[in-house]
Amino acid sequence: MKHLLLIVLLCCSAQYSFAAPSQAESAKWATNYYKNPEPDSVLLQIQGMDENGMLWTENLSTIETLSGFFSGLFRANPEKITLWLDGTSSPILPLPMSKALRQSGSDIEDAIPDGKREDSEQGHLDNVRETTPASLTLDEFHEADWLWGYFIATGSPSVVERYIKMLDWKGDPNTIELNPDVFKKRTFAILANMTLTQEGKKHPAIVAALKTQRKSSTGRTAELIDGVLQKLSEE
Repeated sequence: MKHLLLIVLLCCSAQYSFAAPSQAESAKWATNYYKNPEPDSVLLQIQGMDENGMLWTENLSTIETLSGFFSGLFRANPEKITLWLDGTSSPILPLPMSKALRQSGSDIEDAIPDGKREDSEQGHLDNVRETTPASLTLDEFHEADWLWGYFIATGSPSVVERYIKMLDWKGDPNTIELNPDVFKKRTFAILANMTLTQEGKKHPAIVAALKTQRKSSTGRTAELIDGVLQKLSEE
């Protein structure tokens, strides 16, 4: 009887053992989350990102994309934030999740679980404020990464609206090398165009938002949207 019980326990253990996804698998899940949002699946994915190191990356682009992603999740599911934060193994919260707490306007003291704390010694959180697609200052190029992270979490048309505004830059192309402000606006316009035309092929929500915006747009904005839609239709 004891032998039979041991076999049952081993079978159950094997059935419910956790195999951490690869970073590529975690990225694929996050990129498609908004298409079928399942808040109850997020904890397991966070544990996977924790184990495969994705949450602890030092790559700025990945940090900002994850910050935007979790900011969108936290805004939509405030009642689950504490549970999700508790899903990481370290007593120190991963930087993307700490940034997302501030960017989502969450109550930080109430959200952080007992036994967890933020790493505020490096100054990474000093200037992080509540953020929405419309409130982005576009002072730093990594804000484009945050914007994409917010989109894949929410599918929000407000992200596409912001990309459209980024397309419309003003300045003399001949002064790009001499004028940092013109260079920055032009670079953001290129990033926005690449995102809309490349990701629009994989994400119908982007195309739908572009078409909705086109209905109420005139002049230069209408021309820019038409240009993007034309590129998308060529494939």
